[in-house]
Amino acid sequence: MKTFKAKDLKSFHNFVKSEVVPLVKPKTLFLLSGDLGAGKTELVKTVAEAFKSQAVQSPTFAFHHLYQIQKMNLHHVDLYRLKSEEDLESIGFWDLFENQEDVIFVEWSNLINDQAWPWGWDKIKIEILKSDANQTRDILLSIF
Repeated sequence: MKTFKAKDLKSFHNFVKSEVVPLVKPKTLFLLSGDLGAGKTELVKTVAEAFKSQAVQSPTFAFHHLYQIQKMNLHHVDLYRLKSEEDLESIGFWDLFENQEDVIFVEWSNLINDQAWPWGWDKIKIEILKSDANQTRDILLSIF
């Protein structure tokens, strides 16, 4: 596990560009967690911007947004309103893993049991911890 400290939005963007963007490739699942306002959507926005994609919006109410980056689809999913893991089946969540050329970012991934994630996909966990005092973020990144 790697630990990073972002003191402001600029250093957060620099972290994403230097540490996360190089990990974006087909068949990769990014598991994002952190409190409301920690920067999960900002992280996905920064990744999409690095690939010259259209503007990213929070998928909290839509559940899922799809963006084109290079020759891949970037799926941006928000599980914040998830009531149970059974809801994933009814909304077609698991179908996203059928195209092995895509990359998937899941906000609030901690709501799903770690053993539930599909085998055969590279998994990268990113936990963003915000300080109450200022814009400082502690970021934990682990690849498994």
